[in-house]
Parts: sequence; structure tokens; C-alpha cells
Amino acid sequence: MIHCWADINAILPPQINAEGRHVYPFDPFFPLDVRFFRWGRHADVVPNLHDYLELLYVYSGELVFEVQNRRMPVRTGDLCIIGSELLHRFSGYRMRTAKMVAAYFLPRLILEGASPEEAECLMPFFAQKETSGHVIPAKSGLPRRVFRLMLRMHAELHSGQRLNRLAAKTLLHEALIAIARHYPRYPHAEQIFNRRKRMVEQMRGLFEYIDRNYAEPIRLRDAARVAGTSQPNFVRLFKELTGQPFKAYLKQFRIAKAQELLSSTDKPIAEISQEVGFCDQSYFGSVFHRLVRLTPRQFRQQTGRAEYASAAPQASASPTAYEATPPRQSGRVGARLRRLEQGQGGLAARAAAG
Repeated sequence: MIHCWADINAILPPQINAEGRHVYPFDPFFPLDVRFFRWGRHADVVPNLHDYLELLYVYSGELVFEVQNRRMPVRTGDLCIIGSELLHRFSGYRMRTAKMVAAYFLPRLILEGASPEEAECLMPFFAQKETSGHVIPAKSGLPRRVFRLMLRMHAELHSGQRLNRLAAKTLLHEALIAIARHYPRYPHAEQIFNRRKRMVEQMRGLFEYIDRNYAEPIRLRDAARVAGTSQPNFVRLFKELTGQPFKAYLKQFRIAKAQELLSSTDKPIAEISQEVGFCDQSYFGSVFHRLVRLTPRQFRQQTGRAEYASAAPQASASPTAYEATPPRQSGRVGARLRRLEQGQGGLAARAAAG
């Protein structure tokens, strides 16, 4: 049984940049990690995408998995297969608490020096569409098998033994092969992945612009100009890439920045609303409450600024930001986080052996 779980609301939001991209601080020499997350009340994370690939096992509870414009309920024992370029998030469902085990890895861990057959095991991630291929139900039996492999990966990564990384990578290969066999062959997967990659590259300058200027007014025509395309074409491309209209996306990003400031500073709420691009504090409060389900004051009281600010490194808009090594946390919060990290290794090892 696993006893140590990290609060997802303290880890993910500070790592999501203007692009809506979750920048995970991998070990640059071995980009694979397994995390244990607790999902509590008011833990809805803003829609995001990421460079890495993700296996997410629902250990307990029920959530809604949102991919672009589709909502799928996921329950205890289900396995989510999450590719790198589809905007997604999890939100609360009937039960307000849940626990999840996630394996994050960069494609290059598998693709560097891989044969075509080895590369094929990533096709379930690269060929995903908004309408299919994201959830493997518990009743298939495969999620439980993959979950046990994830626990063994975590145990190896934290064992400190010789060849532990090779062992973890071998376990990941085993999980990916089992998943690939669950799906049909994808003859056009590479073309699908490359098309989405080109769209991301076209919008990269815009996301960097938002990162620098979110406190200022950003009109639709300004965004289209920065992206280097016509306004009608921009509206279509942005919605296809992110699953949201541009204005809705910008509001969510500004509110995410406000959450960070509310939790990490003592600045007055009126000042924060101005800093994130809202000229009217009343309107800021209304939008914040609609998206977060709390007032700004309630959010500040419930999250506690010290833990939120110290729980994870700050994200950068740089596409290579994941190469950085996470800083060592200091103080009481840092000590608690280190105990959590160290405790998970032994617990996962015992769970895998059980």
C-alpha cells in the first residue's frame, strides 16, 4: 500500500508556462520519472500540454479527463495514455478526492538509437486524436499490469543500485510494448504527429509574446499578427491546437498567474489583478471564481503561500527548460518534500513486491 502522496495543486500549476505547457524538471541524462499525486478539493489544473509522454493510472476515485473538446470519466483502475501535443486536463467528478500514479518520460529516451520496431511502441501516443485512444479501462486487465510495472520503475529509480536506470528503462519498454499491442497499427501516425508539431512551432512566438506581455491588453488581431497568419486562419489554428478560443485561453493563463502570486506573495488582491492584466478588480474576482470555484481571498487562505511557492521550480517559456535540474528546497517545506520523495521509493518497492 502507498502512503505518501504529493498534492497535485502544489506541484503542477507553477510548472505550466504561457504556452499552457507543463515543463517537468527531468534529469537531463535520464528523462523518466514516476510520481504519486493526491487530488483534493479545488485541485482543477488549467488545461495544458507537454513535451513528454505520460502514463497515468487512477489509483482511487473518479475524475473527468478532458482532451480538447471531449470529456471522459475515468475511474479507479483505468489507465490514461497521454501524448505530447493535445491540450488536456483532469477535473473533479462525483468524488472530490482521487489518487493517481503518473509515469513521465521524454520520447528521446525510447527513440534515440531505436529500430523502427522499437519506435512503433510510441505510436499510441503519437497517433492520438481528440475522439479516441486515451483511456484503457480497468476491466481489460492491462492497466493493473502497467501500474505494477510503474511501481517497479519507481523503485529502481530510487534504489541507487548498479544498472538501476537500465532496469527502469527495460520496465518502461515492457509497459509500452503491452500498450502498443492493445491498439491497432497506425500507418499514418508519424504524419499526424509532425503536423501537430508544425502547428506548435508556428505558435511558439505567440506563446513567448504572451509570457512577456500578459499584463497588457492583447487583442485577437495582435495575436494573429504575432503568429504570422490571418485572423480567420489564426482562430481556426489556435482552437485546433489548444481546444479553446484565444480569449478563453488568455483568461485562464492570467488566472493561473494570479494563483501563483496569491500563493507566493503578500501583494494586495487589487494589485495582483492589475499585474495579470485585469483593469477591473470586480471583473477579475468574477472570472477567478468562475474558473477556480473560490474567491481570490479564499484561494489564498486555503493554499497557504509558503507551501505553494516552495513546492516546485518556476517554469520558463524556453522550450529547453526541462533540461534544468530542480533546485533543492530549503526550510521546513523542503525537508518535508525530501522526506516525501525518499519515502516513496521504499513504499513503491514494497508495493511492487506485494
